[in-house]
Amino acid sequence: MSVQEPPAKPRFTTGLVYDTLMLKHQCTCGNTNSHPEHAGRIQSIWSRLQETGLRGKCECIRGRKATLEELQTVHSETHALLYGTNPLNRQKLDSSLTSVFVRLPCGGVGVSVSLMCK
Repeated sequence: MSVQEPPAKPRFTTGLVYDTLMLKHQCTCGNTNSHPEHAGRIQSIWSRLQETGLRGKCECIRGRKATLEELQTVHSETHALLYGTNPLNRQKLDSSLTSVFVRLPCGGVGVSVSLMCK
């Protein structure tokens, strides 16, 4: 009769996904001073995780493209089709839905608050 060893405790409890493609995230205007989401923010977080040793305590998970369904768990269908998919999918958008998007003073695209409140 053999004695079974208890199952090994998993080494990692937190996973991190990082890909250099994330560094392409930015507003079309390119002004990182007025937009909180940009490549420098992502790179800064990753560097800090490495400096503090937290990166080594997490499992590094390979990145992949999100599915349309996954994008829609945190974004509206309009936003997901407009920004998160192939430009051909944008043809699926009703023209009335795209009217809530406006050109920002910086040159990027944003949501018209006045249209959203009507």
